[in-house]
Amino acid sequence: MSRRLRSLLSKVQFRVTRCDEVAIFLNLLHFQSHASEFRFATAKDRCCVALGFILAICVGAILPVDAFLGGLYANIYLKEEEHIENEELWWEAMYICIGFLSGAVAIFVLSYLQQYLLLTAAHRIAGRIRKEFIKAVLRQDAAWLDANSAGTITTTLNEYVA
Repeated sequence: MSRRLRSLLSKVQFRVTRCDEVAIFLNLLHFQSHASEFRFATAKDRCCVALGFILAICVGAILPVDAFLGGLYANIYLKEEEHIENEELWWEAMYICIGFLSGAVAIFVLSYLQQYLLLTAAHRIAGRIRKEFIKAVLRQDAAWLDANSAGTITTTLNEYVA
């Protein structure tokens, strides 16, 4: 057993006897940085993901404004005693309604752009991973291709890439 495996086992007080269990255990404890998850991404993909996250933060920041505007709207009706044919009340309510409308339009546009950017980056990265997988399969010798059926290879591709 390697030094790293022994140190990991001593930390969690877990005894492994078979080779398969060691592989499973190491895969469970294998910590990867988030940067390594983007090794198949280009600079354009990373930019799309970063912009998508920034837009998600913007959408999340706009949503509490809706509750604030709702409180202002309720406050208008509570502070005014006369509601019928009150021109000042109507204009104050219209300003808040314009705020609701502009917030809804902003959330719609920003959410659409966020989804577009994140899905575009994800599809590009998945396509690149699929190409690398196919290249790796085509580099195998004939004995390996005879041992693995086309269905197994396709299932593996769809299971691990998608």
